[in-house]
Formats: sequence, structure tokens, C-alpha cells
Amino acid sequence: GEREREREMAASSSSSSSSTLETLRVLGEDWERYQRAIVDELKYRPKTMREKLFQKHRIAELLRMSKDRAQELNSTMDSSDESLRVEAEALTNDNPNKVLSMFYTDFAELREQYKRRPALPMSDVDEDIAHLRREEPVAFTGEERYGKHVDFECVSHALRHSVWDAAHAVLRTVSVECR
Repeated sequence: GEREREREMAASSSSSSSSTLETLRVLGEDWERYQRAIVDELKYRPKTMREKLFQKHRIAELLRMSKDRAQELNSTMDSSDESLRVEAEALTNDNPNKVLSMFYTDFAELREQYKRRPALPMSDVDEDIAHLRREEPVAFTGEERYGKHVDFECVSHALRHSVWDAAHAVLRTVSVECR
């Protein structure tokens, strides 16, 4: 939401402190954190049907977030092949003074960015995970017994309308072909 937009603005406003290598590192770390959270969820053995259901939904959401981060990582790697090569060459330069001066330049930019936005988190992965654990991922009525029983009224209503709409579409097609 709003915090993510702030992070994107901060990332776009900084120049070399958000280098391609740094971006790839952050995305890779985020992906690993989502994977660790999935493993932690799988280690826990829920005792009730409700806990099992909520755990499955949390795992599904963590998998979605992990997949999104992995896709972002792959697209960043694909789109920045040349800049990645240039940055790697700059880091492996034979002149240690140049590498050290680049480090201090980047460090100064990073400190300046932090002074401008001190409360801005670098990654909101931990916040996403904590939010998933605090909130109930699915809202059920008491009649459904937290997913143990399915409310077929909604399902049958949707099915009736979809069958009705399909039948009308077939009838319209047949009536057009008969003319």
C-alpha cells in the first residue's frame, strides 16, 4: 500500500545507493525470508480444524508473495544484464583506491538518504509476515464451522446463474444461426 509506494519513491530517488547489485541482493533476501516463513509455518502442527485452515491460507499467501518476489528478481536480472556486468567489473577493479572511493561515495549517499527518510523500512517482509499471523485470512460464518462445512447456498446460486447465462448464450447463438 502506502508504505510500498514510499519505498519505491525512495528507491527511484537514490542513484548509486540503489545499484542493480544492491537491488538484487535485497530481492534475494526478501525471497529467502518468505521461504523461511513458509518453513516455519510448516513446522507448526495445528491442533484444530480452524488452525489448519488458517495455516493453509497463510502458506498460500506466503507462496504467492514469494513467487512475486522471485518474478521481480528474475525480471530485474533479465532487464539489467549490461548494468550488472558494469557494476561487477567496477567492484573487481584492479585499483583498490577506486573501489574504496566508490564504497565511501555510496556510503555517503546511503547516509544522506537515511537522514531524509529515517523511518522508512528497507523491506516490509517482516511486517507482511506479522500481519498474516495476526489476521484471520478467511471470514466464515458460524454456520460454516470455520470451513468444516461448506455453505452451498452461495455455490448453488452462482452455479444457477452461470448455467442460466450459458444457456442464454447458446440460445442466442442458435437463434442467430437459424435466421
